Amino acid sequence: MPRKPTTYQFDLFSKPNDAKTMQTPQWQALPAETRRTLTRLMVRLILDHAGARVQRIRTFMRKVEKAIAIGDKEQARSAFDAAQPELMRGVNKGVVHRNTAARRLSRLSARIKTLPE
Repeated sequence: MPRKPTTYQFDLFSKPNDAKTMQTPQWQALPAETRRTLTRLMVRLILDHAGARVQRIRTFMRKVEKAIAIGDKEQARSAFDAAQPELMRGVNKGVVHRNTAARRLSRLSARIKTLPE
């Protein structure tokens, strides 16, 4: 026999217009402890994802730095072209400030231009 939903249990598999389905409570209507727990969970999910994004950006930037250190302009340019959208994606996701991204790209581009053909 199915359990009756309590105040904070939700029937996720019923039709939305089903009379038995409860309405999702407003954030303020949830108990303080539940709000704290959900906030911690959301922050942890966001930060875990952000850490992976930052690490990915660093990997792409390292490839550009390595190509510049070797002195290979063609390889540096192709690595830069791959790193640029990744850095901009980090800006869109909110893990890198847009001015920081622009500054890094500008400095790398200037360094690539100084490499001999």
